[in-house]
Amino acid sequence: MLFRETIYDHQTDLRAKFVGSIEVDESYFGAKRQRGFHGKLKRGRGTLKQPVFGIFERNGRVYTEIVPDCKMKTLQEVIIGKVSLESKRPLSPTFSNSLIPR
Repeated sequence: MLFRETIYDHQTDLRAKFVGSIEVDESYFGAKRQRGFHGKLKRGRGTLKQPVFGIFERNGRVYTEIVPDCKMKTLQEVIIGKVSLESKRPLSPTFSNSLIPR
């Protein structure tokens, strides 16, 4: 029974929203070179690589999610679902951090 209680506690922690000082960022993962693609590959937004979005709680948890794109609406849905409104927004003026509601 202890194993099931541990799983329940872990799942409950995952559902809890991030509180405190948080940061958000997106990154792109994939191969350095695409076979069969002849041309210069873009870096950052517009690349053929898979975008991954992450939320970091200072001195706490990290949450990552593979997202279909890094458009404002897509990222805001993830942020609103995972970040508490009482959270503090970081001072760095990146695009992702500007999506956190005040």
